[in-house]
Amino acid sequence: KIGAWEDWSKCTERCGGGQQTRQRHILSPAANDGPPCDDALKETAACNIESCDKGNCTDCQWGLWSDWGDCTKCGSQRFRHRLIETMPNHCGQTCNPGAAKETGDCKSDCEEKLFCAWSSWHEMNECSASCGFATRMRQRQLSLSKEDRGASNFFTAGENSPCNGNQVDVVDCPVEACKAECEPLPCQFGEWKEWEECSCNQLRQRERDVRTSSKCGGAPCAGPLVET
Repeated sequence: KIGAWEDWSKCTERCGGGQQTRQRHILSPAANDGPPCDDALKETAACNIESCDKGNCTDCQWGLWSDWGDCTKCGSQRFRHRLIETMPNHCGQTCNPGAAKETGDCKSDCEEKLFCAWSSWHEMNECSASCGFATRMRQRQLSLSKEDRGASNFFTAGENSPCNGNQVDVVDCPVEACKAECEPLPCQFGEWKEWEECSCNQLRQRERDVRTSSKCGGAPCAGPLVET
């Protein structure tokens, strides 16, 4: 039993007449006195018989270049590409695949310039009590920003530079007397937590919580909740 023909090989000539071949293989040899395979296993055929007259040749032609791409990060190269606009015929010159891409010079920074600085203050929250001594609080954060905040900047940084912290601003609310049956209770802070690890910018912070809020005219807490 003989298998199917394989695809034709590449023609030996681009024009003027060439040769191409194809072959097939025996899948099952004859056995038990069966008839042997007597068909051809390989055959040759003519190909590309068109004339090589140069007057009829069309060469490959490139299209226009695309716009330049972005500059490589932390490098100095950019690229642009083009596509084939006209394919060659049987006798035309082919396009060099390496000419489809072009490299140009450019400049780029390795890291975006950022600033470690305090953010704007958030809005004040509500008073901590409706009567007696009470306080209001607002916060702001230390973080990386693209905005140059001048004197508020701690340092110029890269995108992976450590920069974090919090500040709390506490103010007293207007004092209003509480009802007589209400027993004054002063505000109390909890203990300071351990200092965090020091960053390479020599900044670290620790926090504490308000353990008991003031009530009924008791003295409010006065002092920071976060130290940087």
